[in-house]
Amino acid sequence: AGGVQFGWALQLSLLTPYVQELGIPHAWASVIWLCGPLSGLFVQPLVGHSSDRCTSKYGRRRPFIVAGAVAISISVMVIGHAADIGWAFGDREGKIKPRAIVAFVLGFWILDVANNMTQGPCRALLADLTGKVPDFSVDWVKGSKFGILVIIHSHAKHGNAQICDFGYNLGYWSIAIKRSLLCFWSVA
Repeated sequence: AGGVQFGWALQLSLLTPYVQELGIPHAWASVIWLCGPLSGLFVQPLVGHSSDRCTSKYGRRRPFIVAGAVAISISVMVIGHAADIGWAFGDREGKIKPRAIVAFVLGFWILDVANNMTQGPCRALLADLTGKVPDFSVDWVKGSKFGILVIIHSHAKHGNAQICDFGYNLGYWSIAIKRSLLCFWSVA
């Protein structure tokens, strides 16, 4: 699952600066970003449905993970060499490089589809491998109550003089409250 996040990080960090280097106006970058929600809307449900019913000898999830990884590798190479691909197809010196832009956008869309194609089966594979997880809601409630007692004890003992602990304690309060609410909703 960590490799999928690398693909998303690559995509998020490179799009706008590289697109502008190729000559696409900044306003058009948002149109290219549209591929994320669109591919996520269609690709993940289709791949999830297909991987749930896959009967490959390598498992239900692994063929989709491997296919997505290969597609990610190809798309990263296309994106990284978009200017060279554009030059090979006729782009010459100029402010706008239309063939490089086409190669980049095509590689970017393939990267987004491949990331979405890999993410669902990776998560499902982890769930398949872990099996049935016991219900920890009782432990969460106990942990939340203990955390609240620690915070109250800390403030009673040290007072409000320790400002540096205030942010930490505030964060702990929010975690304790969230856990308590989650437990309440799961029991109710």
